[in-house]
Amino acid sequence: MEHLGRRLIGNDMTAAIGQVQLRRLAGFVARRSALTEVYDTGLAGLDGVRLPPRPPAGHRSTHYFYWVQFAEDIRDRVAKTLLERGIYTTFRYMPLHHVPLYRYGGPPSVLPGTDEAWSTTLLLPLHQALREDEVHTVVREFTAAVRECRAAGDPPAQG
Repeated sequence: MEHLGRRLIGNDMTAAIGQVQLRRLAGFVARRSALTEVYDTGLAGLDGVRLPPRPPAGHRSTHYFYWVQFAEDIRDRVAKTLLERGIYTTFRYMPLHHVPLYRYGGPPSVLPGTDEAWSTTLLLPLHQALREDEVHTVVREFTAAVRECRAAGDPPAQG
């Protein structure tokens, strides 16, 4: 992103759709929460893979994302392997200090923790329409891809 865009103001139709979806929100969150439990259980103990922490006592999550963090040197290869197996993952949001619009003419800020999180995080599929068997497939294929990419050991080709 290099320039600010324009604001979008919804119309009556999008507002009506939004109202219907809001009535369904609790069910969506409950479903994503259940799928998160499947991920947590299936990926627990996978060596070198960090899973999302549980919310603190008295807090809850919408489970909008299910992220995993693991070695930077294999993250992109794992994502490519999963895509080849029909599983779409994403890296999502670039840190703002790397977005040209927010640099204000200067070099990007140095934020090593943010950069490390960006380079080691992968988002696995998570949405309320996902079936439990599909999550089990993602767990199985992600686990296999991590192990395969670690075993290969060679860095990914640049280009």
